[in-house]
Amino acid sequence: MDRSREPITIDKVLDIIRQYIEAARHVHQYQTECEAMSERLVRLKDKLDGSSEQLRRELGNVVLDKIVRNLFRTLSRIRNSISECQHPNEQLKGPKKLIAQQALKRELDNAKFALINYEADLTADLEKKKEILSVAVREKYVVDKNRQNKQIDERSKLFLNMIGTEVELMTKKDLPILYANHKKIIKRYLSHCMNVHTSIPIVGLEATMKDFVTNIYQLPSSEFSVEATSHIRTIELLVESVYIHLQADQSTAFEREQARKLIFQNNDDDEREKDVYNREMMIGLASEPIMDSLIERERVNKKKESDKSNFREILRNNRWIVILGDPGSGKTTFVRWLLSRYIQQIEEDNKKSHNDAGGQHRDDQDEDEEKNSKDEAFVIGPPRMPILIRVGEFVEALQKNKDLALIDYIGFHTWMGYSMLNFKSGQSEDEKQNQMKQLQIALHDYIKQGYALIVLDGLDEIPETETRNRVVALVEDFVANYVQTPSSVSVFDIQFINRELDIPWKVGGNQLIITSRIVGYHKQPLSGQFSHYTILPMGMDDTKKFVDHWFETVHKTMISLLKLNISDEERENVCTHQIELLKTELDKPGNKGLRHMASNPCLMNFICLIAFRTRGAELPAQRIRLYDEIATLMMKLWESKNPHGIASKINVVHKILCDIAFYIHQNCPSGLIERTYLKMVCSKSLQQRIKGRNKVEQETLVEQCVDQFQRNAGILAARGQDLYGFLHLTLQEYYTCRNIISIEKNKNWSENLAKIFQEYITDPRFRVPLTLALGWISWKRENTEFDEFCRALFTSNNHLSRYFPLEILMIESPTIDSCEE
Repeated sequence: MDRSREPITIDKVLDIIRQYIEAARHVHQYQTECEAMSERLVRLKDKLDGSSEQLRRELGNVVLDKIVRNLFRTLSRIRNSISECQHPNEQLKGPKKLIAQQALKRELDNAKFALINYEADLTADLEKKKEILSVAVREKYVVDKNRQNKQIDERSKLFLNMIGTEVELMTKKDLPILYANHKKIIKRYLSHCMNVHTSIPIVGLEATMKDFVTNIYQLPSSEFSVEATSHIRTIELLVESVYIHLQADQSTAFEREQARKLIFQNNDDDEREKDVYNREMMIGLASEPIMDSLIERERVNKKKESDKSNFREILRNNRWIVILGDPGSGKTTFVRWLLSRYIQQIEEDNKKSHNDAGGQHRDDQDEDEEKNSKDEAFVIGPPRMPILIRVGEFVEALQKNKDLALIDYIGFHTWMGYSMLNFKSGQSEDEKQNQMKQLQIALHDYIKQGYALIVLDGLDEIPETETRNRVVALVEDFVANYVQTPSSVSVFDIQFINRELDIPWKVGGNQLIITSRIVGYHKQPLSGQFSHYTILPMGMDDTKKFVDHWFETVHKTMISLLKLNISDEERENVCTHQIELLKTELDKPGNKGLRHMASNPCLMNFICLIAFRTRGAELPAQRIRLYDEIATLMMKLWESKNPHGIASKINVVHKILCDIAFYIHQNCPSGLIERTYLKMVCSKSLQQRIKGRNKVEQETLVEQCVDQFQRNAGILAARGQDLYGFLHLTLQEYYTCRNIISIEKNKNWSENLAKIFQEYITDPRFRVPLTLALGWISWKRENTEFDEFCRALFTSNNHLSRYFPLEILMIESPTIDSCEE
């Protein structure tokens, strides 16, 4: 009898389904796929078992018999697939095995979706049929997408391995030639960068010398020489002692651009009721999902430890990086540290290349490699020449030359007003210009050949909107032309979608890092597919490590510089005692505000300074009080050194510093003021003192004032040839705040102060000074006066009300400077 002619019955199909369900439990590969298929077989079994008569009534005999015959043929193919899963062909190796496995997986997935279709065919209810098929479509889309992504990943890995090998060969060939062509000037450049960027000074330690000797170590008081004081001012912390963690910002370029438009769009409908429009706009902002996602992503304080990103991996796998952070969070410290690490890697590679060429003994080479391996490899892939640029200083150069492009500034760029070459004394200006031109040519060669890491620090610190728009355009133009993938794709190109094909440490090419404050950046974000990361506040563990390193460095260095007869054991005991006191203060349940301040590396440095000076004393809970204590400490230091000079007039010096800070904050994005403008500000501040004197006497007094700032002040200091700046932005912001609240107190005091707030409240650079001013008012003024000021601020009518209620702007920034909740 011809078995092929035997009728295919439902019972026969059910027997086969039961066999396959059991067989699917005993496969040796693709268990997940077989389980998914088995689930569909169970659903079909339940559908067919005991309900054949009902199916015949609903579908009809002809339709049902056709479905059963087709199902039988599909089950025959499934049998072969299950058999292969139970008994894999061990003879297949390499690519053939991979191809066979991929084919088998596709067959299993196709079988599963075929079974879903049979389930739908056996369903008479149209709604249920649609539901089954909808699930099938979604599942098939996911499976196909995953399969496609896996294939892309496999091809990408193959491509990257091929490119990586080629890049490695090119690097070994090109870099030694590139370095040899510019060896002399590059060595000078790298050496100067290392001297400038490997450490940061600890400001104000000279004021603690007496307390350090008499109170902390209980030694007899003594006079300190000028040389000793000068040495104490040189105490520095290595930049790597600041503990930084980054967190990925998943917002897209589209989201950032839409957020900017939502906040800063111009609306010409002036006929609408202002209050109604303001409320509608705020409701729209609050309900906008794009804004919600951005706001949620900025709440870095609530993120878990697991959300931290390894910045080694970030730098290895991203070509265009934006690092966002709050003021004092360590953005500049991080990129300076990064610069030093890249320089170390370049020097190690050059040394290795020299040793290979000179035939260094293998044992010596192994010893060097073992020494280097103790520190985890940070830079892998092609070593890039680091170029760190302060955007504020580029802006000032742009003001002198309106046609200056960023690429032309490189080589002539400065750091705190100083050139990136250490010139010999007595060199003429022409000689300096020639050497900077040589540096420019060298760095341009590194950029053109794709061996550069360009870092732009402080993109947001540009006060004028028009200037900022222009600088952002210049930066984007530079990035588009000089920071591309090896296949000449820019971050702004639409086709740059598959980041897996651009892994900088494998494929080479230039790399870019841009730093900015969070709020200032979102006001005008960069377009393009930049990878964005936010600096997380220091966690308590890192804060305590910072405290350990700070106190150990300062105790050891000060004892050595002051030549104190202190044993190592005594030093360790005293140092540990101070450290534990500060850590105990940080751990107190009521000091949540202090811990928040301590999460900022800049503020933590100041906290350590105050704790170091006042052993066991409580620390202020408000930023403004902390800043005020630091400023007072530094002013007392200046006064003690100049009892008969202008420093003895504390009120006069305070007013001058306030005026200088406000002028710099408003007009100088680099934080530096030229001597000419510094004299102008000092002259205005000293107007009452020089009034009635002749012009020569006036100029002499102003010159004396500026000279004393240059020689003695720890608050304001010379930063370059005829350039001055506050030792830290925090001090500049503090004195800007004091300038804001220094208006004469009269019956119109609250209204006048409210007008100042309204003028600067939308300027991102004035957020911190205004916040500090609120803290000062709440601290120094009576409650009734503070309430009077708030009423004047929130009830006034001004041009800002067409965009935002002022209450919202105040809420957006930290409302009160108190760090306690």
